[in-house]
Amino acid sequence: MGIRDARHGLLTPAEAAYDSTTLTWAALDWSVCAEPDRVSLRYLAGWPLGSDGQMQEPYRTIVARLAAAELSRPVCGCDAANRELYHWQFDISQTARGDELFGISQENLNNPIGTRRGHIQAWKFIMDQQQLTGILA
Repeated sequence: MGIRDARHGLLTPAEAAYDSTTLTWAALDWSVCAEPDRVSLRYLAGWPLGSDGQMQEPYRTIVARLAAAELSRPVCGCDAANRELYHWQFDISQTARGDELFGISQENLNNPIGTRRGHIQAWKFIMDQQQLTGILA
């Protein structure tokens, strides 16, 4: 029994016993207990809010640019706002438009979010924030 999430792997509910000596949890085999009929998953996700209760920078900017890339219709705004929105909505998978040429790496074009500027900047940010753990040999 497992719940598949394409982005994060497999979640499998299981009975566990806590060992207070080693301060670790150890999974028990299903032969020790019955599979559950229902499972509730609770999790905390995201970066903590700032002391003012608002999203912290640079997340605020990245989320705004990603949201701009996702807009499917123009908004009613001033020229400066519309130019900014257009910039982040522009699909750079196009190699040329008129006399403009665009160059983008295949890695950026293949990101799972999309090919608009806002999508690509969000993907680069996500990859930069990725925390990797190394093992000393």
